[in-house]
Amino acid sequence: MKEREILYETEEAIRSRGYLTLKILNRVIDTYGERFERAWEALRKGMVKKYRFVPGPGEVSFIVGNTKEYLLIPEAWYCSCRGTYSRRRNESLCYHLLAYKLAEALGLVELVEMNVQHYDTLINELKYG
Repeated sequence: MKEREILYETEEAIRSRGYLTLKILNRVIDTYGERFERAWEALRKGMVKKYRFVPGPGEVSFIVGNTKEYLLIPEAWYCSCRGTYSRRRNESLCYHLLAYKLAEALGLVELVEMNVQHYDTLINELKYG
């Protein structure tokens, strides 16, 4: 089974139960290994965030990495980290996307409301560091 499919099933199981069971946890650890450990650390430290721009419907998802913040488009399985492109070939996930998807399922994404006037500044910071 592919990593994305396993993560999708994991998200559904977490959402239906409201928590992460030992069985699910073991499957995720077996599938993602060290990437899960890094993703879990990001969750534990509150590094998964979503900016909501007001007024307006715009939202930007990102994760605070070890050296910079990475822009995420979870619906498209996209992360702005360098590993995204090399991982796409074998359809594996970076720990940033894994952390975001797990945080979303567990309700742990930190929502930050920001005035829409700051949108361009934030995007440039995420894009260019």
